[in-house]
Amino acid sequence: MESAEQVLARWAAEAGARARTYAAGAAVAASRVKVLVAVRYAGLRADAAHRLRAVRRPR
Repeated sequence: MESAEQVLARWAAEAGARARTYAAGAAVAASRVKVLVAVRYAGLRADAAHRLRAVRRPR
């Protein structure tokens, strides 16, 4: 049978592993959001530039 110290040590180790897993997941999610925002912003800029060129060009 485990002693109280062993149980507490095991719980602490499991909690630490869970915390690291959650932190890694949050970092991945944050980087995905940054990429999506950057891609969307680049698309909006390209669209705006295209519209400006179309307006300036005489037909």
